[in-house]
Amino acid sequence: MSMASPPVALLTGGASGIGLADLGRLAEGEYRIAVLDLGKQALGKVAERFADRVATFAVDVSDPDAVAAVVEKAEDEIGPIEHVVACAGIARAGPTLSVARADVDLMTRMNYGGIVDLAYAGLPRMTGAGQRRVRGRRVVHRHHGAPQDGRVRRHQDRGDRLHAVTAPRTRRHGPDAGLCVPRP
Repeated sequence: MSMASPPVALLTGGASGIGLADLGRLAEGEYRIAVLDLGKQALGKVAERFADRVATFAVDVSDPDAVAAVVEKAEDEIGPIEHVVACAGIARAGPTLSVARADVDLMTRMNYGGIVDLAYAGLPRMTGAGQRRVRGRRVVHRHHGAPQDGRVRRHQDRGDRLHAVTAPRTRRHGPDAGLCVPRP
C-alpha cells in the first residue's frame, strides 16, 4: 500500500473492545481510520496512541442523522471511505426475562439499528449515484455464528426487507463478517 494515498476505513466502536483490536490491525495495515465511538475520553486515548493514522468522532451510532453528519465530516477530513467496520455495540447480560425491556430496546437500536444507520449513511457514498453494488469496497459487520459460505439470509425489520450477506473467513480480512443492507 502506498503511503501517498493509504486506504480509508471507518470504524465504529473503535475506542474499546473488539473495535480497538480492529483499529490496531487497520493501523498496522497502513489505513487512515475514522474512529467513531460514544466515549470522548477513550477517543482521546485513541487519538494519542494512533496519532496521524486516525481522526476521531464522538457519535451515537443509533442516531441516523448524527451518523450521516459524521460520515460526511470524516470523508472531508481523511478522504473517501473505502471500508466500513462496524463494531459499536452493547450487551446487557442475564437470563432472558431478567433483562429490562428498555435494555433490550437499547441493544437493538445500537447493535442492529447502528448497522442499518451506517449502511444508509455510507453505502451511497461508497457506490456512487445510481450504482447498486459496491465495487472494490467493503462494508462489514461482525456477525458471530454466521455461515461461512457466502450464503444470503433475509431478515425483517419494520416491514422492510433487508439482506444479511455473510462472507467466508479469509486470512487477509480476519474474522467472519456480514452485512445488512436495504434490499434493492
